[in-house]
Amino acid sequence: METKMDTLGFGERLRHVQHRVQSLADLGREETHDRLIRVFVELLPKLLHCERCSIFLADPQGDTLGAKYGTGISEGEIEVSDPQSIAGRVAVTGNAVIENHPNRAAPSHHEAEKATGFQLQNILCVPVRSRAMGSEIVGVVEVLNKKGGFDAQDQERLEDLADGLSHAIESVWAQDRLVALGVELSREIATLPDRNRSFIASDPRMIQILDEVEALGPTPASVLITGENGTGKELVARRLHQLSGDPGRPFVAVNCAAIPENLIESEFFGHERGAFTGAEKSKPGFLEMATGGTLFLDEVGEMPLALQAKLLRVLEQKEGRRVGGQRLVHYRFRLLSATNQDLVAKVADGSFREDLYYRLFSVHVTVPPLRERLRDIPLMLERFVAETSEEWQKPISGIAPDLIERFEAYHWPGNVRQLRREAERLVALTPPGESIELNRCSPELKQRPKESSLQIIADGSVSLKEQLRAFEHRIVDATLHHCGGKKSQAARCLGISRQALHTKLKDREESLDY
Repeated sequence: METKMDTLGFGERLRHVQHRVQSLADLGREETHDRLIRVFVELLPKLLHCERCSIFLADPQGDTLGAKYGTGISEGEIEVSDPQSIAGRVAVTGNAVIENHPNRAAPSHHEAEKATGFQLQNILCVPVRSRAMGSEIVGVVEVLNKKGGFDAQDQERLEDLADGLSHAIESVWAQDRLVALGVELSREIATLPDRNRSFIASDPRMIQILDEVEALGPTPASVLITGENGTGKELVARRLHQLSGDPGRPFVAVNCAAIPENLIESEFFGHERGAFTGAEKSKPGFLEMATGGTLFLDEVGEMPLALQAKLLRVLEQKEGRRVGGQRLVHYRFRLLSATNQDLVAKVADGSFREDLYYRLFSVHVTVPPLRERLRDIPLMLERFVAETSEEWQKPISGIAPDLIERFEAYHWPGNVRQLRREAERLVALTPPGESIELNRCSPELKQRPKESSLQIIADGSVSLKEQLRAFEHRIVDATLHHCGGKKSQAARCLGISRQALHTKLKDREESLDY
């Protein structure tokens, strides 16, 4: 059964492909065409839950379809000239075809089966139309063998994807960054059954972290999640809880910084009736409420020292008593903690117990800030705009490429939380049916980033060579922008050859995870 998350992920990936291809449509080389088409071939069966995909491109100098790419088919070209074949009919009429009971004896099917050894069960085929040449048919896309057969919804989805593919075909000369796009999409394809993740991630570092979360989830291991405010630490905790067993079991989230110190013991351990003034009835505490599920201690670094000692005893003995009570209460929960502070430094200055630090967690997961996940920014923006647009019933036609570039250059001190707020602002200020433009951004995002905005990392986690490399990328990007994207002119301004600039651009795409 298809979920809302599945549909959302499908649309995000499609729009991301369209944005990247369209923004590079005036640059590049012809071999990128082949690479991007092959990415589509691998992507479509996973999105449409079928076995194979084939893509035919129209020969602009003849009446044939050629350059066939197919799942599991060795490299090469197959010419299709039979107008009675399914692909031929779609190319001639411009109408999509669904055949859930095709005539396998037809010559075209027989020849294909003989050549590939693949037996056809059902087929969906749609045209690829050019947007620049008056809706002329420039190719066809067919997908094969879906359990239960194809339906009208499959046709609508494939037509949407074919519309995205038309950009690729018209962008034969797209510059070398399309090669990097192919690599990026291939990585996304590897994670396509996204296991109902609540995250958007194409950045290699974040994908590695999420893979660790998927591995940790089914275990009872205690986990400490660190990262700046707004990076999604609680989302990581909730995902770990979902993976640990029955998601209906309790998930008790506690903000340790938000509980008054005089109430914190009764909140954690509970209290009996009459234990103190105002205790008119008995109440279980967080530790008791989490039994059988997960206890999530957010801002654990803010926990008072007195409570730290009591929590350590609970973790070691798995039992305790309510305030004012005599009965021993047994606790059984998985412990997850989160903080934006350096607990090692807090141990050193005496504000966090060393013995609790070593008992608090078995595994440490660090969520990177958004400024270190540049590849994820366009995908997140698309998701947040789509969600807000749907919730507010306010259609948005698209997002301007220069806005996305500015978002990728911004340092995002509020991380994902700030990005979501900005997306909501943009949807609110954009008239219905129009595209989101840069001039509607918050003042801090409208300002062009200065060279000094390059983050300097002095803790040894990033080498001098890597930071100088990132600074060079900023200079190259700024020069290209100044020259209107003209690489020859930009190379002259930088005092390097065009080939050297080409190498630096390729290097930049391969290091976007910095």
